[in-house]
Order: sequence, then structure tokens, then C-alpha cells
Amino acid sequence: MKINALKYEWQEYTCYIGIINYIDVLNLINVDSDLSMNREINSSNVKEIIKYIKSELEGSFFPPVILSCNVQTEFDSNQLKILDGQLTIIDGQHRIKAIGEIIEESEGDKRQKLNKVVLPVLIIEGLESSKHRELFNMINDNAKTVDSNISVRFSSTLENILGLKYVKMKGIKSEIEWEVKQSKSKVVYLHIVESIKDLTSTLSEFTESLYSQETLLYDQEDYYLVIESFLDSIFEYILKERELDNPKENLFKKKVFIRAVTDEVCEKLKLFLQREDEKDLGLIKALIEETLSTLLKEFVISYRGVKTVKESTYISIRKFLRVNSTLTEYTHEELEPILPIITRFVEQYYNRENEFTYSQDEFNNIEKFIKDVNEHKEEVIKLDQSSLSITKDTLIDELLELQREEQVEDEVTN
Repeated sequence: MKINALKYEWQEYTCYIGIINYIDVLNLINVDSDLSMNREINSSNVKEIIKYIKSELEGSFFPPVILSCNVQTEFDSNQLKILDGQLTIIDGQHRIKAIGEIIEESEGDKRQKLNKVVLPVLIIEGLESSKHRELFNMINDNAKTVDSNISVRFSSTLENILGLKYVKMKGIKSEIEWEVKQSKSKVVYLHIVESIKDLTSTLSEFTESLYSQETLLYDQEDYYLVIESFLDSIFEYILKERELDNPKENLFKKKVFIRAVTDEVCEKLKLFLQREDEKDLGLIKALIEETLSTLLKEFVISYRGVKTVKESTYISIRKFLRVNSTLTEYTHEELEPILPIITRFVEQYYNRENEFTYSQDEFNNIEKFIKDVNEHKEEVIKLDQSSLSITKDTLIDELLELQREEQVEDEVTN
């Protein structure tokens, strides 16, 4: 087989820089992992690369794979001919493995498209085993990985293109933190992209049936408007809290808060998409707006729960937001005199790990407690709220009855 290439000399070795068609990878390159020469294949890395190639295909881009050649060759007119055997991998085994798996499973039109996709390669001829290992270690031990928060904005993924489009169209570049993964004053771009990725993933089955594979989703205005609507709600909420000089604003900019809100929206979308009735992007946009309108309200009481980046934190914040949404159904004037007792009751739902959690029955109980306190507000405000013993099982009727009994006893005594 022939490889289009340029020839040059490096130290005492002959090298070639060229391109290999994806379709020829399995024939030209030995994809079997040799642990004496390479590290063990990480299957999750391979899956990510496969996902990327499938999403981009002809637009996929990789740096050159570095190969060792110890088989018979001929070079003439910028063509390297492999006469027997296969090339072995010095660096790029995950890329090669992913391409090999895609080739094996592809047929028809997809296989035809793979004929047009090429992989850049650097081939070193006559490399001894010891030098092979030395090069592998030099490449992998000395390579400096670009942090994900920086590299993400240079990727060609759908979520990044949509994210950059949003930032540009809204003119909010100065509001974004581009370099680090946390910020007290700005929204981290990586967190925006991760949220968009969750949304696009949730919508993937629906959008695949809506548009053909040749259609670029980021160019579809109605699709972009769905993402825009979601991000608008988050940024408008942050801006509103900033104008109120809210000390809790820092939480709203953190990954855990944005992720929690995204998870809540995605859960609602999944339930919506499971229905058999008619649905379109307009309805999806309306659902997102309704969900966030209900969720993103000014905090009536403070969230004092866990803020570390983990799944239980996202759930904790989501559950708190639902309770806060219930509280916002009442006016500030209605809640102010009874807020101490409500706060103490709600805080019973923080567990030992400082996670805010409850079952559906317990959530109903919280709603009932808030409602009952408001209905009996005139009597409740007469109670010494700070001295009351409050648990999850506390009922307002019981507290008021106890207060009435104490008043009767006082009257009898006097």
C-alpha cells in the first residue's frame, strides 16, 4: 500500500510526514496494544474519540500519529510504499483504536465518507525497541496537557459552537471567566459549555429525527433559540441578584448551582419527550422558560448546604430550589413575621452530610407546614418562636394547642 508523504532525516533515522486514509488504517497499522511499547488502552478515551469522529466525520481533526516502521519499504515521487507487514504505534494508540473500531462497524454511505477522511502521520524508519520506548516516554511524560477550561473553547463540538455564538451575540465576553475553573465575580465558560452539552444530549434523539445528518444544528435558528432561552434565564437571574447586591450571588455563579439548574431542566425535558403527543422546539423552549421561571426566584431563606462538586450537591440544591419556589408564592409582607419558624422547620431537612434532602411525602409536609403557618399567622407571631422545639414532625395545630393550654393554666393560676 502507498502513503502520500514527504521524506526527511532526523538524527540517524529516515522519517516521513504524510497522510493515511481512515479506510486504510487497519491494513497499514498494527492496532494491537503492546504493553512493552505502549500503555494499556483506556476504553473510555477510545469511546470519547469515537463519539467525536462520528459527530464531526469529515471535519474531525487530530495531530499526527507517530509510527515506527521496521518493515520493507520503497519511496519514490513523494509516495512511501509498504511492501510487507504493518507499522507500529509510538504515540496515538487511542486515536488509531477508535478509527479501527469505526471502520469495522461502518458500511454503505458511512464507509464511503470514510474514504475522504485522512489521518496525519509521522513515520520513523528503523527504530530500535529501546529508542521506541524512549520516544514514547519523552512524548507522554513531557507533554503538558491543556486544562479543559481552556481547551474547550478551541474545540469544534456543538456545545462549544453554541456557547461561543451565545457569548458573541449577547456581547457578554467581559462577564465570562475563560481561564480558570472557578470565579467569584464571573461565570466560568467551561460550566456554560457543560450545561449546553447536557441539554443537547437530552434533546439528541428528538433532534436526530427532526433534522437530517447533513444539517448543522448550530445553524438552525429555532434550535439555537432553545439554548439561548436557557442561558438567558441564568444570566438574567445572576444580573438581577447583582443589582440587589445579594451576598448569595456567588453561589449562583458556581458550577454546582448551574449544574443543579441544568439537571432540573433536563429531567423535565426527558419526561416531556417521553410523551407521545405532538412536540416541537417551540414547545421545548416554552417548557424550559416555564421551568426556570418557577425555579430561579430570589432566595427567601439562605441555602446553607453542601457546595462541593458532586452529584449529591446538585440534588441538594435542586431540592432546596423547589422549597424556595414554594416560599415565593407568598409575599414578603406575609412571610416576614413568620419566617423564623419556617426557617427552623425547613432546616430540619439538612442531613448529617449537610445535604438538603426529602422524600415526596416530606415535601408535601413542608408545603403544608408553610401553608398552615401562614393561615395561623396571627396566633403564630404571638409564640416565642426562638424557644419552640421544632422537628420534621412538628404540626402548627399542636404548637398552638400547647400555647392555648399554657394560657389556660396561667389564667387558672392567676
